[in-house]
Amino acid sequence: MNKYRKKPVEVEAVQFTPLSIEACEEFVGGDLGRGVDGWVISTLEGAMLVTPGDFIIRGVQGEFYPCKPDIFEQTYEEVHPPLLLSGWNRRMIEEAFDDGDGNILDLVANDDAPWFNGEYDGSVVMEGAEHNGTLYSIVHASGGGLVSVIVGKGLVENDAGVVFHSVSEAKAYVQGLIAK
Repeated sequence: MNKYRKKPVEVEAVQFTPLSIEACEEFVGGDLGRGVDGWVISTLEGAMLVTPGDFIIRGVQGEFYPCKPDIFEQTYEEVHPPLLLSGWNRRMIEEAFDDGDGNILDLVANDDAPWFNGEYDGSVVMEGAEHNGTLYSIVHASGGGLVSVIVGKGLVENDAGVVFHSVSEAKAYVQGLIAK
């Protein structure tokens, strides 16, 4: 018997829950309805039942189909957009967050473009954005709940000292600077 591997294909999906019915209905173009046994979607194979926790997947030909959460988790992983960051600013962040013990700060794009996260072991310790070569970083202070904004083009040329009580306040400040 021959063996086959699934080709790496990106799909869009939304998880069906009682709180996501409107989002799911929008995702499938309004083709989500109440059936005798629960919610149903139209698929290439006909109407199929969707139960809470299922993922609704848009396939490679634009078709929709339900997928149980355990199968979905075994088959798919979330795709993050590529992180676009100049080599200079990438090195500056890596040097600034080098703890000397070989722990590496992972720079990860997030869904709030142009922002990215700097993470140690999955914990976000900083967020940043690059605009016209200038790096804007929001550093999460340990304890106290304060965050600071650092703006600069190098380790020496930084303007620092602006402190906020929340990341959202700091992001709004940075977005104001970028808009100028």
